[in-house]
Amino acid sequence: MPRAKSQLVAVTWPWVAIAAILALFVLRARVVEDHYGAVVACEGCFFLPSIVQDLWVLAIACVLLAMVIVSPWRLLRWLGGLVLSVLLIGYVIDVYLLHAFGIRLFLADIAVYGLSIGLVVEQFAAWAGGVVPAVLLIVLLVGLVSLPAVLPRSASPVMMASLVLVGLVSTGVAAFGPAPDFVNSWIYRNFLQANSATTESVRYSPERIEAIRNKQDAILPRSCESSPVDRRNVIVLILESWSSYQSPAFGGHLDWTPELDALAMENVRYTNLHAGGFSTNEGLVNILGGVRLWAPFEHLFEAAEFGHAWGIDGGMAEVLGSAGFRTAFLTTGPLSFLRKGEWLRDLGFDYVEGNQHPFYEDWERVAFHAAADEALYRRALQWTGDQADSPYLLVLETVSTHQPYINPETGAYDIEGSFRYADRWAAWFHDRLEERGFFDSGVLLVVSDHRSMTPISAEEQERFGRGAASRIPMFMVDKQWQGAPVVDRVHGLGDLVAGMRQRVSGEVCTDATQASPFRTDEAEGSCAFHLRGSQRGIVDVFCGDGNGRVLLDGDDTRFTDVSGLSPRRREQVLTAIALERIRGSERARRYEAAGGDR
Repeated sequence: MPRAKSQLVAVTWPWVAIAAILALFVLRARVVEDHYGAVVACEGCFFLPSIVQDLWVLAIACVLLAMVIVSPWRLLRWLGGLVLSVLLIGYVIDVYLLHAFGIRLFLADIAVYGLSIGLVVEQFAAWAGGVVPAVLLIVLLVGLVSLPAVLPRSASPVMMASLVLVGLVSTGVAAFGPAPDFVNSWIYRNFLQANSATTESVRYSPERIEAIRNKQDAILPRSCESSPVDRRNVIVLILESWSSYQSPAFGGHLDWTPELDALAMENVRYTNLHAGGFSTNEGLVNILGGVRLWAPFEHLFEAAEFGHAWGIDGGMAEVLGSAGFRTAFLTTGPLSFLRKGEWLRDLGFDYVEGNQHPFYEDWERVAFHAAADEALYRRALQWTGDQADSPYLLVLETVSTHQPYINPETGAYDIEGSFRYADRWAAWFHDRLEERGFFDSGVLLVVSDHRSMTPISAEEQERFGRGAASRIPMFMVDKQWQGAPVVDRVHGLGDLVAGMRQRVSGEVCTDATQASPFRTDEAEGSCAFHLRGSQRGIVDVFCGDGNGRVLLDGDDTRFTDVSGLSPRRREQVLTAIALERIRGSERARRYEAAGGDR
């Protein structure tokens, strides 16, 4: 580049960079406003606060720009450009997560998902419109902030004074501008602020742990319930991201799963079920591990795949396996992703199978390199046909309705179409089981793992209130069920293992905040705990006698909002939450001390 042109670029570059940063701030503010303003009935409330909070980052960017411009050392200039690159790329990812998943960028998630870079790029490319646009966007950002390292320095007094002025004004506006502090403030905070509020990583003190242990029997008295032993075959069908808002049979306003709804209406449906978290991993830990609240004391780069969920004793596979059941887990997704296959074997499954099985060789792959749901159901029918005399537990995990919601029949990014596809094939699978006479000696439990990873709509918020982020469907096809066809008691996914223990042993003992979902009497349901995806320190609590919001903060863990729960009930909930977290931490330490052996 001729020297005159390079000097011109060097002079104009900082202003181009600031303009690009401001454009990124406006984009984020627009996404926040569009997705959340109507949901919380506060349209226009988030655009300006989002930009104001982002001005803290603009002030930091001005310091980095000044370092790039002034420093006589090229290495330092490169370092400033690199830090600024990372900052802007973080903003792009944060906007993507807000738009596509309704969650924020957390550094702890980078530690967990960063090693699966291929699948992460696939998801990002789907949002960006393809691999090429995604790569171009990253290259543009990196090039924009790296350019000054190879340009002649141009630290004119006017430029430096302007950067200082912009930085000071940004700091002043960010410090004194509108920043309402209320329950939804997490939405507009910049991602640096989002990562600085980490109360969930605060551990309980030894004194507090001892006090909880000493009082737990008095606060959480246990009761036992009996029922006839049931050794029929069990199929648990986990439908990825199936949500109550998509299903009128479960109170929803969208009619996307009519065939599943029809089956639910004819059988036993659970209309007050809550997911334990926002992701598939959390759903599996709840459903298969019987963990009611999975909230490890981890933050930043302490996180690990299935952290605190290794070495679980008494999970679903172990409970049924000890009763003589053959246990198997089948999915068309990859078992290597987040070490899922290893974790399932650690949980006690006799047989685990993923997308590498020869059955799927001729099937076209869609999201996550998975074959479509149809393939999973055909493989499941093949597997069940090979079973002989012993009863079995078969867990099926679908993938076709996973983000980014690619309809296997059209290849289009179409959330409604992908759920309608999943609906048809799930009903087809039920019909084939019925033709084979499976229900004469078996039970089919159809359940979601979590609500879809999409922003909550205003209609959904109005219908489900606090439960909008956690309400999911479940129904059971059981020809011997003697109870009411609609179970409206509060339950969480973590209750399912207790229910399975009741079926195969004839007895189950639970504390005062839990009950088996397979009781046929009118007993009070359990309390359900839901860990929020974008506020990892917030747990939504749902009980039959009220609900509330708990802030995880070590010894100072407390209710920040409550409705209908007595002081005694609140103490029970806080104790149950503490015990879940403490047991998880102790389990992890035992597992690590044993070298990863059960």
